[in-house]
Amino acid sequence: MLSATEQGGNTNAFKQAQIKHRRQAENPYRLDDSNNWIDFGRGTGGGGRNGNLIESCQVVVPSTGLHDENADGGPITGDDGGVRFHDDYYEGPIYTLSGAPGFFFAPQALHPDLQRWISFAAVTKYCEPPHVTNIDYLVPCPKKSSEAEENTTFTNRDEDTMWSLWKKELREDDQRQYDKKEANSCRIDTKSNSNAPKIRGSTITIQQQGSQPNKKNCKNSNNKSFQKLTWATMGYHYDWTSRAYHPEVKSDMPKLICDLSKLFATTALRVLLSSTSGTDNSSPPRSNNVRNDDDVLSYDPSACIVNYYNEKSLMGGHRDDLEYALDKPIVSLSFGLPAIFLLGGPTKEDTPIFPILVRPGDVMIMAGPSRLYYHGMARLLPRGTDLLPAVDRNRVASLPQQLAVMDQLMLPDGASGQSHDGCCNQLSPEDDTALQSYLCNHRININVRQVY
Repeated sequence: MLSATEQGGNTNAFKQAQIKHRRQAENPYRLDDSNNWIDFGRGTGGGGRNGNLIESCQVVVPSTGLHDENADGGPITGDDGGVRFHDDYYEGPIYTLSGAPGFFFAPQALHPDLQRWISFAAVTKYCEPPHVTNIDYLVPCPKKSSEAEENTTFTNRDEDTMWSLWKKELREDDQRQYDKKEANSCRIDTKSNSNAPKIRGSTITIQQQGSQPNKKNCKNSNNKSFQKLTWATMGYHYDWTSRAYHPEVKSDMPKLICDLSKLFATTALRVLLSSTSGTDNSSPPRSNNVRNDDDVLSYDPSACIVNYYNEKSLMGGHRDDLEYALDKPIVSLSFGLPAIFLLGGPTKEDTPIFPILVRPGDVMIMAGPSRLYYHGMARLLPRGTDLLPAVDRNRVASLPQQLAVMDQLMLPDGASGQSHDGCCNQLSPEDDTALQSYLCNHRININVRQVY
């Protein structure tokens, strides 16, 4: 890798990459940098020079005769043509990058229904007590005195959930749009009526009793608001002030997230363990207490950060280096809007910086050396995937492979309408509409790691 100094410029390499790929207010739908993207879903860098950096991985398992790879390296099929599934690794397509040892990418690994259920859990359960969110650190506004003021947008009752607030904000936004439309229909022609009152913008603003404050005022309020939700932590809660984990400060990890992350973490560890090259770049760093392969392949998902991004969000370059089990992977699950993820090296000066297109349903694993690489998010891509080229169906998870993951995760009562963590398979029309509205304008990123 070359340093930023060697390449010229006073800004470190990672910052330069962020500037290059960041959102532009004057052109929020920009795709002018797409030729530089690494697109695992198509097997190219968007048509640019990075296409040859993508490498296919093979998962080597004990030679039981049940899980040997096909001659063409494809997924294993049973006598009935269905994809076989082993409960400790993922059998769909998984790739890595030349120059990023230990980084793995499983494009479109999550079935749309599974994405929907996890997303709904993220906005209804993962952001509620006993889990912790950034909202918990906001200072509540003083109580309003008048009844009219108490009914304004961000004055909340103790029983208000984050999800109920989102639906409330959607309804109020619809009302504001309706009021604006009605106001615009009440224009006065000041040219034909010289005696008409001079009203700013030649528009009458309709004042209604109990009308809601505008969005600008809402955002500046200290009251609880779903629009202000940016992160939630589950399992061991990371202390952002002291930059540390405290063993006594934790909540239960959702079983669905544990099972899903363990599946992909074990897959990455198995690939690293089965490497025969013998170089440092191909094997994971091991703790001093590792005794055998079972220890290497073990994974205890004990902490999780859920990030809630809006269309203007970004994530600066950072390393996740405060866990004690640095030989265990970080598993990243993506939902909602696609994004440009940046993967760097051990320092912010190291190059290349890989701009990676992440679609909803993709899974990333940072293991081995890449576990401590700098990474961040340059921008979200508004309007979802409708502006992006379609994936190559031969390079992403097939429907049977997606369903195999779901079958492995579902509880025995899954057929009765419930999945892990109480997420309903059938949402109410209001919940379904509210969820789709959220995912069309936001990204949810769930990052799981082992702390100890």
